Amino acid sequence: MDTQDLALSSLAIFSQLHSVPFNIEQIKHKFAIQQVMTKTQLLLAAKDIGFKVKASKKEKSRLALLHLPILVWCDDGVKDQT
Repeated sequence: MDTQDLALSSLAIFSQLHSVPFNIEQIKHKFAIQQVMTKTQLLLAAKDIGFKVKASKKEKSRLALLHLPILVWCDDGVKDQT
């Protein structure tokens, strides 16, 4: 597994926490993941293994108000501006 692919790693952790079978190599093959997952690939893979998922845009200041569990995708990297 590419150590830079945090989306794929996060999905693997979510799967383990919820006892959902997850094979990284199968997901990479099925969704044609070359190096790192795109947002679309992440959503499709999560749906494929049985999670209810949706994408929504939220301000970082509103994240504390969301119901857990959530995965957060930041297009601007990991900068924390709070």
